[in-house]
Amino acid sequence: MSKQPFEIGLTLAGAVSAGAYSAGVMDFMIEALDAWHSEKSKPGGDVPRHEVSIKVMSGASAGSITAAVATAAMLHEHHPVHDPVQAQPNRLYDTWVTGIDIKYLLEQSDLDDPNAPARSLLDSSILDKLADAALKQGTLRRRSYLAEPLHLMFTVTNLRGVPYNLGFRGNYAAGHDFRMHGDHVHLLLSEGGTEHSDGAVAVPWSSQSPAGQAGWHLIGQAALASGAFPIGLKPRTLEYTFGTLAGDIYWQRKWQSWEGLECAGQHLFKRNYSRVVPQWVPKDSNVQPYSQPYSFVCVDGGSMNNEPLELAHGILAGADGFNPREGDKARAAVIMIDPFPDQLDDKAARDDLFSAAIGLVGAWKAQSRFRAMDIALAQQADIYSRFLIAPVRADPQGNAVNYPIASASVGAFGGFLSEDFRRHDFQLGRRNARGFLDKHFTLPENNPLFQDATGAWDHGWSDALAQRYGRDEDGKPYAGIGPRHLPIIPVLDSIPLDAELPAWNSLYSHERLDGIRKPLRKRILAVGERLADQGMRDAPFLNGLIGLVIRLVDNKLADAAIKAMREELVKYQLLPPRTEPEPSPWPEDIFS
Repeated sequence: MSKQPFEIGLTLAGAVSAGAYSAGVMDFMIEALDAWHSEKSKPGGDVPRHEVSIKVMSGASAGSITAAVATAAMLHEHHPVHDPVQAQPNRLYDTWVTGIDIKYLLEQSDLDDPNAPARSLLDSSILDKLADAALKQGTLRRRSYLAEPLHLMFTVTNLRGVPYNLGFRGNYAAGHDFRMHGDHVHLLLSEGGTEHSDGAVAVPWSSQSPAGQAGWHLIGQAALASGAFPIGLKPRTLEYTFGTLAGDIYWQRKWQSWEGLECAGQHLFKRNYSRVVPQWVPKDSNVQPYSQPYSFVCVDGGSMNNEPLELAHGILAGADGFNPREGDKARAAVIMIDPFPDQLDDKAARDDLFSAAIGLVGAWKAQSRFRAMDIALAQQADIYSRFLIAPVRADPQGNAVNYPIASASVGAFGGFLSEDFRRHDFQLGRRNARGFLDKHFTLPENNPLFQDATGAWDHGWSDALAQRYGRDEDGKPYAGIGPRHLPIIPVLDSIPLDAELPAWNSLYSHERLDGIRKPLRKRILAVGERLADQGMRDAPFLNGLIGLVIRLVDNKLADAAIKAMREELVKYQLLPPRTEPEPSPWPEDIFS
C-alpha cells in the first residue's frame, strides 16, 4: 500500500491582534492531527490510514509569529484548549490570549535607558519575552505529520533592500539599479540542520547545539521582524553572514516566473525558476566579496506581502513547478488562514488633499497584494489545491454577522484591549477549524489518496468509513447526489466539543476603556519627551519648550484616541452607544 502523503502548506496571513484567531485555528488543527494519528497507531483502529504531511508554513506579520509558535507546539506535548476556564499550558494560547495585552504595550520598559531612542509608539518589550517563552524547548516530540525537512517562510519589509541591476540596450551602459524591499526569511528545519535549499537558512529541530540555538533565535527574531507593525511596534534588525557565494541566500534564491501551458484543452500554469544575482556580486565571480555581515532593518512583512500564498505554493510545486489541481489528481494543497479576507469597497475616491493621501496608502497596500496569476487560477473550475479558513460567526438566530471577530476592531488592534476579545477569537478559530476540516477540506473519493488505480478502496478506506465521513461539495452529509467527498484530515468523534462562545455584547465595557486613558497618556508623554530629547539634545531651551507643549497636548491626544476606539467598538457592537459625556481630567491632572 502506497504511503505517499498528501502534502499541506499553511499560509498564515497578517492579522495584528487577530493572531488570536489564527492561533485558535492552529490549536484545533494540531489536536485533530494528534487524535487521528494516535488512533492510527492502535492495532485494528477503524480510521482512515492515508498520510498527510505539513511541508511548509508561510506567514506575514502576526501570521509569522503564529507559525513560529505552532512549530514549537508541534515539537512538544500539546494541550488543546476546549474550555478557557480549564486551560492547561499551551504555547499558542499563552502567547496570543493571556500573554499579550494593552497594559504591557503601554509600559515604558523600552525607555528605561535614558540614552535609548524611542523606536515605536508602543512598548514592544513584552514581545521578546513571549517569543523566548513560546520557543523555549523541553523534551522534543517529533510528530510524523511534520515534514522532514519543514520550510518556514516569513515575509519582511527589508528597509535596506537588496540591490539589483537591470540591463538595457541604449546610450546608458550602466543599466537601471533597483532595490528589492519585499523580502522573506526562508528557514529549513531538519534533523541535522544542514540540508541545503535555495536561499534557505538551515536550522536543526533541536536548539541544544550552538547551531540550533542560533537557528531558533533567528526563527524568533524573523517572526518578530515580520510582525513589526510600522511605527506602532519596534523595527527589528536581522543579519546574515554569507562567507562564500554558496552561503549567500540572495545569490542562491531563485525567483519565480510563470509559463502558460495548454493541456487537453485546459489552460494551465507552470512555475519556472531563475537566479537573479545581487549587485554586490561581481559578474563571473566565484568568491563572495561581501566582507561584512549583511544586516538590515525590518518592519511588518504584511506591508509588502500580507498573504504569501505563492511562497508556500512554490515549495509544494517542487522542481517541476507544477501541482495537479483537479480533484481526482490533487496531491498537495495550501490552506490560507486569513482573519481578514479582503472585501472590496468600490467607492470612488474623493479628490481633496487628505482623502487622496489616505486613498494612496490604501491603493499601495491593495496593489502590493495583487497578483494577476492568482486571479487567473481562481477563475478556473475544479481547483483542489487552495483552501481558505476565515472567521465565520452566527448570531443567536443563526444569521451570519458582519463582524465575526472582536480583534478586527480598532484597525485590527482591538484584540490587544481585552483578554476577553482574544479568548473569544481563539475559541472561534478552533470552532471554524473544526468545521473546515470536517466539511470543506475534502477531495472527491476517486482521488488516489482514497482509491488505487483500479478504483478499489486504499489506505484503510472502506464503504463504512466513506459513508461515515462522506460529504457533498457544499460540506453537507452525502445523500447520494453528485460526487462524494472525503476528508483529508478526518475529525474523530473522540474530540470533545468546545465550551460555548461568550455573549458578544458581554466582552467589554465603557469603564474598561476609560481605564486605558491614564496609561495611554503616560505613554504618549514618555515617547514625546524622548523624541524631543533625541532631536534637541544640543538645544536645552527648545527641548524644554517642546516638552511643555507635549504635556499640554498629551491629554487631547489620549482623549482623541479613546474617542476613536470607542466609536470603533460601538460600530462593532462590542459597546452600546454612550449616553453620558466623556470623562474629563481635573485641571491639576495636566501636569501629574
